[in-house]
Amino acid sequence: MVKWFLATVFFLISVLVSLFVVNQVNRKYDIRSSAAPSTSLSFLLVNNKIKVNDQFSLRVYISTGLNQTAGAQLNINYDPLKLRLNGVVAGTFYTNPTILGPTIDNTSGKLSYALIVPPGSMPVSGSGVLATLNFTAISQGITPVSFDSANTLVIATGEGGQNVISTLSPISINVRKASGK
Repeated sequence: MVKWFLATVFFLISVLVSLFVVNQVNRKYDIRSSAAPSTSLSFLLVNNKIKVNDQFSLRVYISTGLNQTAGAQLNINYDPLKLRLNGVVAGTFYTNPTILGPTIDNTSGKLSYALIVPPGSMPVSGSGVLATLNFTAISQGITPVSFDSANTLVIATGEGGQNVISTLSPISINVRKASGK
């Protein structure tokens, strides 16, 4: 009877310790179950008074909603008759990401650029700047910059490799005539 009692007490203590450890791990790493796609990508224009021959920056902004993201593949389209993409710089949303690209095609107006959370790092949620695109305005007019919805994706943990983007917001840029001298 004493052995049965000790075995039962040991079992209950083991269960309680296990539950405590699991609870602490979940708190430390903020582990959540799967969430529906709730990530949005948009553009933020740093300076909206752009003239022909001006260089300007366009930020790619991410808001993850409930998703814990592990990487993003950006495929962006722009009018190569109005804009020239000079380069891309990683934003501060991911810390020390692995970067693939950029592949810039100023003939067809396309950018491909990927940022991936390094192995062993925790997934990231919240909002911030994913990347900054550096353009030169080359001709006057209103021109869109947009995400290629078929090929832009954000991957999150616990989503089975599913793209978690819910919203992609393009932007229109008004390039004004260069000032005369």
